[in-house]
Amino acid sequence: MGEQPITTPPAIQIIASPPPEDEISLWELWERLWRGKWLVVGSSVVFLALAGLYLATSTTIYQSKAIVQVGMVAGQPLANTSLLAQKVYNNYRPVNTIEAKKQLPRIHSASVEKSDANLLELESYGRSPEEAQSYLHSIVQSLLSREQDRYAQTLKFHQTQLKELQRQYRALETSSPSDTRHTKHREPSALLLLEQSMRFSEASSLLQQIANAENQLSPANTRPPEVVRQPSYDPVAVSPKKLVVLILALFGGLFVGILVVLLRSSRKSNDDSATT
Repeated sequence: MGEQPITTPPAIQIIASPPPEDEISLWELWERLWRGKWLVVGSSVVFLALAGLYLATSTTIYQSKAIVQVGMVAGQPLANTSLLAQKVYNNYRPVNTIEAKKQLPRIHSASVEKSDANLLELESYGRSPEEAQSYLHSIVQSLLSREQDRYAQTLKFHQTQLKELQRQYRALETSSPSDTRHTKHREPSALLLLEQSMRFSEASSLLQQIANAENQLSPANTRPPEVVRQPSYDPVAVSPKKLVVLILALFGGLFVGILVVLLRSSRKSNDDSATT
């Protein structure tokens, strides 16, 4: 048998695929944008004009802030600060949400100050800094008046208790140690000792109660409600944010202009390819 000739497999030719026709270089992209630069500029100007119109027609709102300290008597606050904040907010805020947003001046928020649970932070809005401050001042004064009345009543109650304890102690000191000492028969000494012991125990208890009551009424445990921070305003408007609106309008105009230029350029390239 003859030997079979050895066949070599055909060489595989690797042909690199051409780059896609729709691939755009950065330089070409820049040229397209440069050719449509006036469209980008025009779009930015239009957006800035619309932003300026919005700022001119919208109501400018200013803010005022104040902080009120809730009063305390005998180591206990006169009111729960969270509930008090909610009450103040509801008293000056219309129930209708749409009407509440349109009302000016208006109370914006009432909340517990983060650094101290006994501090109430109030914020109001107005068409001018002075209007916001004046409106908040009226709220603070009304709140302070009510809280001072409550403080006076609570303080008077504790002071009356202290005076009653002091009266009982004085009465105990001046009373006779025994109502039977002028009788013909002398009491046994054991009964006298028992009476003296009871009187001493009662006097000690009264003295302890008096000391506790006086400590509760000390400045460390009792303080009146007061305004920690008087209503003050920020001369910069809180709404609308003019700089933010203008920056957003500028970037929006640039984005729309660039997008239109690229779409027009792409459409023109497709039309040219179709005609050729």
